[in-house]
Amino acid sequence: MAELKHFLRMQEFPICAREALIRLEQLCCHGNSAQQQRLIQEVMDEFVFCDVDRRGLRKKRLNAVQELQLLDVLSSYLDGQKNQVVSNTMFLTLFHRHEGGTSIYKMNVLTKLVSMAISTKAAATLNCAAVWMQQQGCTSDVVVTFAQELVKDFLHLFPKAISYLQELPQISVHFTAHFITAVTPMYGRTGDVCKPPPVPLLKCVTQWIADNPHLCSVPMVMNIQGALPKGSIAMPAVVLLPGLVRWCVEGPLLVEGTDKRREVEAIYSKLHFFILESMMEMEKMRDQMVQKDVMFVRDFATICEGLAVLIKCAETKVVDAEERIRLSLDRLGQALQILLSTGCLQGNLDELLPAVAKFPPSRLLQMVLYKSKSIM
Repeated sequence: MAELKHFLRMQEFPICAREALIRLEQLCCHGNSAQQQRLIQEVMDEFVFCDVDRRGLRKKRLNAVQELQLLDVLSSYLDGQKNQVVSNTMFLTLFHRHEGGTSIYKMNVLTKLVSMAISTKAAATLNCAAVWMQQQGCTSDVVVTFAQELVKDFLHLFPKAISYLQELPQISVHFTAHFITAVTPMYGRTGDVCKPPPVPLLKCVTQWIADNPHLCSVPMVMNIQGALPKGSIAMPAVVLLPGLVRWCVEGPLLVEGTDKRREVEAIYSKLHFFILESMMEMEKMRDQMVQKDVMFVRDFATICEGLAVLIKCAETKVVDAEERIRLSLDRLGQALQILLSTGCLQGNLDELLPAVAKFPPSRLLQMVLYKSKSIM
């Protein structure tokens, strides 16, 4: 332990970070004792992220140039690593979440690393990030916050950078699917706030699904168990369909009365159509799915409950409320019909009834529910 640290302290930054990654790889892949875990943490903090000094005390963070050098070292290491298990082991170790300021700083580095990977089309880094997202949970606070920072980078700070996102499925379809899952909770009705997704993001997601009909199936088809560190268990993937269905059914009630209203409504219509197509494609891919559960009735019930609140609000505040509400309920009924006919909805339909009872009359929705219960 002392010899390793002494050797690394002899190196200047960023060489010490590069050498530390090589030594960490050896430590992570050979043995898992408490002493080794402690050494791994100490080497990461002092020589990779340079967050503490030799006494373990916090020191001044890397400056902008040094941080860019660190990102280059991390990216080069992942690009050069041919063994996917080793890549994921290192990535999960480097960005393992724990409480404290060090973790916050590492998350900042992670966001910048992935942002750079999107811009430079670094598939290796994005594939590792996809595994990290699945293991953390794509709708967990840490992953949603991570996705928020990426959206800020590519949509708000540098709006023209959206072009980099458009090619994302061609670089890493696995990362793209998890990214969609992570961004959907950020928009629509969340609590008492109604925040429609930014139009550029809405366009981008719609185009991704239009060009890649199997994108919605990716989390259920990908088996990451063989690419994980020894002894790790693959966490179930969070399916992206519930979030996208929610966007589509809430869309008519969230579109603001601007000059671009028709354009935005057309995008929502396209997204809804492509999602229905994706649901039908899933039926053909059942045999390939590692994870068979596509959507649970409780997820659909949550969508219904949120929509009921929006409808109640729209009835008193929106001029053409009746037309918009009808469109939302029609989309809800169409989604439910396809989910049921393809066997993609699991659970007891009776769970939907309390939420559906709050809606204004919808002939399509009532027909779908009546037909499904008669079949069952």
